[in-house]
Amino acid sequence: MKESCFRSVGGAATVAVLCVLTAGAAWARQATDLVVSQTVVTPGAPVTANISGPPGHFFVLLGSNVGAGLTFGGQSFAIGIDYAVVGSGQLDGAGLAIVSGTPPFLFTTLDRYYLQAATSPSPTFLPVNLSPGRIVRNADLIGGLTGAQGPPGPPGPPGATGATGPPGSQGPQGPAGPPGTQALFGSNTNWGAAGRGRECTLGEIILTAGAVVNGAPANGQLLPLSTNTALFSLLGTTYGGDGRTTFALPNLAAAAPNLLTYSICMEGIYPARQ
Repeated sequence: MKESCFRSVGGAATVAVLCVLTAGAAWARQATDLVVSQTVVTPGAPVTANISGPPGHFFVLLGSNVGAGLTFGGQSFAIGIDYAVVGSGQLDGAGLAIVSGTPPFLFTTLDRYYLQAATSPSPTFLPVNLSPGRIVRNADLIGGLTGAQGPPGPPGPPGATGATGPPGSQGPQGPAGPPGTQALFGSNTNWGAAGRGRECTLGEIILTAGAVVNGAPANGQLLPLSTNTALFSLLGTTYGGDGRTTFALPNLAAAAPNLLTYSICMEGIYPARQ
């Protein structure tokens, strides 16, 4: 038995650390696939990822600005070591999961973003099975970056002065328009990794500025009912799912302030009515 670890770093902050023990047992790999809703994305718009694989297996969806460099479990990924965890959980009874995330294109010159899913029968992700890598492109940069402005041309000759027209009558003042909105919410949100922190109330929504949240990011993902019966008893199918094998978390990505993550308490105190 040996210990195997890999670390992801985004900027100066560590995004995720996975350290696992593996016994090196043989595993018959089954196909894992990843399909994205669109390959050309407007900055700030979300992308829906459909992940398929063996029913009940654990999954993680990773995103990266770089298209190579990460290795784990003896396999080379189609993403780099700067990866971020977009979503994670377990595939439902049909072997499916849906994850929504927003590529980090807004206010950047990043022209593409790499996505890849991994599945495993173990929460340690050893052994690991990989989907093909997928690429989404920045719609603003799909035609190439705009070049520098050229020098101004020489001034033209002055035109003839026209006759002065009569003064116009002043019209009535129009009504005041509605106050403007500031683009502070929902542009680059809910990228925090699922984690465990303080004790919380089951179903509680928590806003976090860090890279790891308390609970699971509230991204509208489907969860298996069989392993989350307590949370299902509170949420039901209010946010989606068939109510037999799956139910959905609320999707609060558009409501979160930029760079923050709304998460939902998955393990905590069951609330009691008063």
